[in-house]
Amino acid sequence: MNSMSESFWSLYITIFSLAFITSVVYWVIRRYSPLAAIALILSPLLPLVAFVYTVQRTSGNEYEYLREQLQSNDWLAISLTVGYVYIASWLLFVLVDVCIKIGKIPYVNEKLKWFWNKCHYYVDLVFHWIRDKWPGMKKTEKETYEEPKRESQ
Repeated sequence: MNSMSESFWSLYITIFSLAFITSVVYWVIRRYSPLAAIALILSPLLPLVAFVYTVQRTSGNEYEYLREQLQSNDWLAISLTVGYVYIASWLLFVLVDVCIKIGKIPYVNEKLKWFWNKCHYYVDLVFHWIRDKWPGMKKTEKETYEEPKRESQ
């Protein structure tokens, strides 16, 4: 029986600790937000259930066992996977929410506008270069308004 590497377990613990901390903060700040409450319950529960569930494997690591059980439509493996997807979605939601709040700070907003204008300029340059170099992309006005020719029989 193999196990996952130590770096994987470090990342796993870090992600679930981050999910737990953010769910507590959002639960307190947002006055008992239901999404935070679900993440608060799932973040300590998922690793415990996954540990107990994967102890029964006979060979391979935890990921391979979970994948095999998913292929055989085991309800607990499906539930664990749904929980993992929920925690990933929760962390993505928190990241987007924090980015929006940071973007509302005037100093950061100025810098982001400057950065966006610079990026927009270079993206336009690239698209114009592609349009000019790509065969068939550049059409004249006459070609765009011209009706297709029909063969007479």
